[in-house]
Amino acid sequence: MLVFVLLIIHFCACIWYFIACPSGECKEKSWVEFQGYVTNESVALTGVRYTDSIYWCVATITSTGYGDITAHSIEEMLFASFVMILGQLLVGTVLGNIASTLANRDNQRVAYEKELENVKRELDENQVDEALKENVIEYFDYLWLRNKV
Repeated sequence: MLVFVLLIIHFCACIWYFIACPSGECKEKSWVEFQGYVTNESVALTGVRYTDSIYWCVATITSTGYGDITAHSIEEMLFASFVMILGQLLVGTVLGNIASTLANRDNQRVAYEKELENVKRELDENQVDEALKENVIEYFDYLWLRNKV
């Protein structure tokens, strides 16, 4: 899931950068111009613009949106709106996966407890020796600690 989120951030940052600088030369009235990055077209400045794109994307996806890098053209505004919606969907998906994982973990524990109660009842019904009963219960506990099943 982490790799998926990082890829989405990377792709959105690349598109954000490409909207401002489609062919290597940055447009006027774009976020790049307002950040003051249009004057020098060096490779080092390209890295700074990409880093700013990543920063903008993370801030926008997580709904933080500090406002220090903002959309200035129609294309940027439309893409920023898309990224905001995508961010809400992404956060919902991540939180849903976490909740599902925690719920499934509890379900496994409940199933284990139910199975252990069935074993204890069966041992009592068959009048199994207390020492053997303790060994069986300890074995089930060992299985749970070792494998969570």
